[in-house]
Amino acid sequence: DPDVVEAKFIKYMMDSFSSDPWFTLLVDRGWYDMVAMPMESLNSLSLFMGVGLLIGAFVVLLLVCVFNVRSRKREVGVLLSMGEVRGKVILQLALETLVPVLLGATAGVLLSGQTAAFAAKLLGAAEKGIEVGIEGWAIGLVYLCGMGLMLLASCVTAFKVLRFQPKKLLMAVE
Repeated sequence: DPDVVEAKFIKYMMDSFSSDPWFTLLVDRGWYDMVAMPMESLNSLSLFMGVGLLIGAFVVLLLVCVFNVRSRKREVGVLLSMGEVRGKVILQLALETLVPVLLGATAGVLLSGQTAAFAAKLLGAAEKGIEVGIEGWAIGLVYLCGMGLMLLASCVTAFKVLRFQPKKLLMAVE
């Protein structure tokens, strides 16, 4: 950014290349904006895509949880009529959703690391001095988003289970 170019850097460049007739140092905001503007728009586009993917993942996970509870209404009704605590039933349903989410997130992290390493090797990043890797905060973010989505979906599922009436569930004809 031309606004943050230090005077030391300008002096160093001018001292180093002042004898070169082809060297000209321009500190121009217009050139910077011309190059940086597409990168900023790409950044905002990727942010919107990430948010859209999270919303889509939440909707899919929510539907899976709701259909899972719906298909197991009778089982939940039997458990509740036998005196099982509603919280225990909700915890069981949440854990049955949590395990695949954790496995999927772990597989995604492992595969993305391997894919990044393969792409870097394919593109010759090592010869160019470019290191490719996945940072720890990104891995944490993947797990955090997965667990957050799962907890939201479990809350909706829990609300549905809390409304169940065991007697009505068992008397309903399927």
